[in-house]
Amino acid sequence: MARIFTLILPCKRELCLSFAFLLFLFISGYAQDRCGTVEYTNKLIKNLRHEKEDRFENWLTKKIIAHQQLLKTERTQSTTYQIPVVVHIIHNGESVGVGTNISDAQIISQIGVLNTDFNRLNKDTVLTPTEFQSVAGKMNIEFVLARQTPEGQATTGIVRVQGTQSSWTYGNDATLKALSYWPAEDYFNLWVCNLTDYLGYTQFPVSNLPGLENSPDNRLTDGVVIGYTYFGTTDAGAFNLTKRYDKGRTVTHEVGHFFGLRHIWGDDGGACNDSGDYVDDTPDQGDNTNGCPSGIRTSCNDNNMYQNYLDYTDDACMNMFTADQVTRMTTVLENCIRRTSLLTSHGLFDPMPKANDLALSKIISPVSAVCSSTVTPSLQIKNPGNNVITAAQIQLTVNSIVTETKDFALNLNVGDSVIVNFTQQLLTEGNSTFEFEILQTNNTTDGNAYNNNISITTLYSTPVASPFEETFSSLPSNWIISNPDSQLTWQIQSAPNGHIGNTAMLLNYYNYTALSASDALISPPIDLSGQTQAFLLFDLAYAARFQSNADTLRVVLLTDCNTDISAGTEIYTKAGTALATALPTNLFYAPTTESDWSTEVIDITAFKDQSNIRVAFVGTNMNGNNIYIDNVQVVNDIYSDLSLERINNPALLTCATTTPDLTVKNVGTSTITSFTVKNDVNGNTQPDKVVSGIQLSPGEKYDVTLESLSLSATSSTINFSVSNVNNNDTPDVNNANDQKTVTVVSNINSRIIPIRENLNSGIPVTWSSITPGNGQVWTSIEVDSDHKKAVYVNDFGNDNLGEQAWLISPLLDFSYATSASVFFDQSYAVNESSVDELRVLASTGCGNSFDQVLYDKGYDLSSVTTTVSWKPTQSSDWTRESINLDDLAGKKDVRLAFVMTNQNGNNLYLDNIEFYASDNTDPAQIPGKFAVYKNSNSNVDFTVTFKLDEQQTAIIDVVDLLGRVVYSKAYEYTLNQSDDVTLDDPSSGLYIVKLRTKEGSYTQKVFVTK
Repeated sequence: MARIFTLILPCKRELCLSFAFLLFLFISGYAQDRCGTVEYTNKLIKNLRHEKEDRFENWLTKKIIAHQQLLKTERTQSTTYQIPVVVHIIHNGESVGVGTNISDAQIISQIGVLNTDFNRLNKDTVLTPTEFQSVAGKMNIEFVLARQTPEGQATTGIVRVQGTQSSWTYGNDATLKALSYWPAEDYFNLWVCNLTDYLGYTQFPVSNLPGLENSPDNRLTDGVVIGYTYFGTTDAGAFNLTKRYDKGRTVTHEVGHFFGLRHIWGDDGGACNDSGDYVDDTPDQGDNTNGCPSGIRTSCNDNNMYQNYLDYTDDACMNMFTADQVTRMTTVLENCIRRTSLLTSHGLFDPMPKANDLALSKIISPVSAVCSSTVTPSLQIKNPGNNVITAAQIQLTVNSIVTETKDFALNLNVGDSVIVNFTQQLLTEGNSTFEFEILQTNNTTDGNAYNNNISITTLYSTPVASPFEETFSSLPSNWIISNPDSQLTWQIQSAPNGHIGNTAMLLNYYNYTALSASDALISPPIDLSGQTQAFLLFDLAYAARFQSNADTLRVVLLTDCNTDISAGTEIYTKAGTALATALPTNLFYAPTTESDWSTEVIDITAFKDQSNIRVAFVGTNMNGNNIYIDNVQVVNDIYSDLSLERINNPALLTCATTTPDLTVKNVGTSTITSFTVKNDVNGNTQPDKVVSGIQLSPGEKYDVTLESLSLSATSSTINFSVSNVNNNDTPDVNNANDQKTVTVVSNINSRIIPIRENLNSGIPVTWSSITPGNGQVWTSIEVDSDHKKAVYVNDFGNDNLGEQAWLISPLLDFSYATSASVFFDQSYAVNESSVDELRVLASTGCGNSFDQVLYDKGYDLSSVTTTVSWKPTQSSDWTRESINLDDLAGKKDVRLAFVMTNQNGNNLYLDNIEFYASDNTDPAQIPGKFAVYKNSNSNVDFTVTFKLDEQQTAIIDVVDLLGRVVYSKAYEYTLNQSDDVTLDDPSSGLYIVKLRTKEGSYTQKVFVTK
């Protein structure tokens, strides 16, 4: 699908709309994608950490035109670009040259491949087809292993670091790169590791337009990641490389992306649109090329340039860039941030050991957080120069005030280091920044300014007394946030209509790209000394993403004022469904009601003698959904608090008789051995339920089943409450969480599938339109001429976020079906960034609990966007959806609910809800009441399909030309199904098929061939 920019410039090709998903390659017996750059870039764009394609290409097109005009004036490129490269080997602890810890020779061979490929000095240029020889290009570029570190020390340009896991994916991107990173403004970072989902991937360049240039993702993750068995070439040695990718061309491909090249076929899903790679001299190519083909291959009326480094062929079949690709890369190198600055990096030059060069290498004290009001600043200094250092003058600045300028007498030989101390400093509560600077070395100006400064910010907090409480009305200054990858982390977030203070701490795992990354929220030091018992309480809200990996929340207790999570004691861990307090959602989860929250209780009495404990809430991301915590407390009293946490049954709708089921939770600090549950229906008191003989420890849950209730034919209000905890020996301290009320609609209507609801007469009387509260409900509305009437929820301009509208079916009987499905039409338009959510839920218990999520869409509800109230006006405004219901086949008393959750987005319309007694994703569509036809995909004699106006018994008779009935069958509950018919020993010839229904009789002819 082509996109036309508002900028009109001379260009041979149309511009593509978006990247497409990459095809799988099979490598060494398993499936692994060749290049992850498209997927990685799309992820960054989605999370607003990368520039969108159209903005970048508009900018770059102007720059290319200016570059071409400059070349016309200057004729040729007169200089060779030099790029300083640092190769980070992230290994698994092997010796150098073994496994993931690849040898220096293998690394050097890859640098050689880059230099020959980009300069078109590769020996296989003779394999470039004659027709492409004239457009082949070279870049005049030299990749150089860095000669000095960011601090100005000598280096080979190779850094070896043992990783924290044995394998990596692009989802671990930030965690991987945080292990070893040099400033991307000055070095081209290449990370080599055991990469398992792609051969490699790259962070695409961004323009110099304002907006994203300071994004942490852009700077701290800029570079290329490559799997270790695709890095280097066997032409230079017997390295352990994957055979199809053993010439180093994977890196050539990814470095092309680093300098702004896109895949030659345009990532457009196989479309022919005169190419989408924004390069004029690459032929329009329908899709990528795999393997190592020979001869001419064509697509889109062009010969494919499968020899191009930006295709997907094996290494041995790649041998060229084009001249216009080189122009594009050159323009990016000369204009893009963190590309053009590479050309002037000090990493290109050999360090010159200098006289009188003293380096500040490490701060020993203070550390990032302290509990004492006094610290003795100290740091390690090193002599990287070429002469003995006998004296140094170092200045200490605290909070921008010069605190001490101290002269040190030294005897520091070349390469040696020593720790020096300053005068003890008195801290005030909060953050203090310590900055150290070398003023003189050997009584003169220091010889190298690169390594003369170092700083740290430390947080001093006096221990808070227990009991202790934090409600997070704002981000408290004495809490610490540990954010190792500098990406998304704990933040204050609005939690309206749901919790105390309407704010909480959030971990935004809905948008977090770094899989397995951990972030910690660490409390101030807490004094438990002198206490006889202690409990930690906090409120939690979490919903997983539908069919996602499981995020994890751990609570780690730290002693002695420590902030190192690895040195603490884990006292709580939950993940996935065990962590969840609400149903899964594919939208950005936010708790909207009090029932979304759960109070967690942990006994920490084992630490009662500690005076400086810290509590760390540690989340681990699996790109699921958001975690919220609030109301963190440390308490020392023994008290009872039984919470009526959830009404499991009934929910919104049930049958005439229901058996209530409740979950209670001990959110106090004493063990609960007994309690009473009371309930009334429409003010009529029901018998109490006494629960006794239990041992419900703090933090534990307990499910209670009550006696069955008979409900009215319309709606009933049921009040539940818990009381008489431990026979009131320890009174319940919090009555606010003792009771809940639910309004339940009783619906006993039942239908046997298949059924069809065209909604032209509004919501059927057998269905129920309900909202939990007084919000929007599904209502009937006239729409376009094709659909006549539909039902909709009016969410445009609805500020009641989280409000739900439920459309619930009657009891559905699937007992006659061995397979099943449901189809429906929906119409929706996205309103800017606010997207509502439509879910289809199932209940197999009469509607008491809708605990199965069958369908969940938000952003993917529609590709249409608008800023006005949406209403469909034509058939193309509708989308036909289907859901497989095979898991419900054979069951009775099933209900389906269409649930619209408001996020202040737009209106959603439903129409033509149709249940089938089959799971065919493309059921036959016929013009009349029934059709008879030969099914080419079946060995049966013929197929009959029904499309009746209402469910009924239909009878089929098959009559031969002599008038004999050779087949007869009655179909109960017939509406829209199909059936295959096989006659007993038929002869070839013409047969008459007769259909009898209560509406009349119909006949069709069919020719049977044997």
